[in-house]
Amino acid sequence: MANITSVDYKNPPFALGDNFYEEATVTVPSGGLERGTILVRDTSTNKFVAATALSLVNGAGIAILREDVENTTDSAADVHIRVMISGHVNRGLLAKIGNTALTDVQADILRGQGFIVEKVAEV
Repeated sequence: MANITSVDYKNPPFALGDNFYEEATVTVPSGGLERGTILVRDTSTNKFVAATALSLVNGAGIAILREDVENTTDSAADVHIRVMISGHVNRGLLAKIGNTALTDVQADILRGQGFIVEKVAEV
């Protein structure tokens, strides 16, 4: 008999396994950041910030938020939080970079940084 894994599709898994985390400081803009936001390390401050298409290509280090982070202030705030630094992730749950879904080239960049970006289909 085949092994069957039951998944709650109202709350599908983001981290799919073999994930590693580290404590880091993330600069969170007003309004916050959502789970799955791709982060790049700002080498001048050693803090993570939300990635842009250009910073993803030129970034010094990449991490991914594993949970939503709120910021109800009117300005950016630094938050100390655990971020994912490698592992398998659900591509459909990665936050958009700017207003654009993750491209195959960007997924390749993530692979080079230790992330395996997998498409997860509901069956």
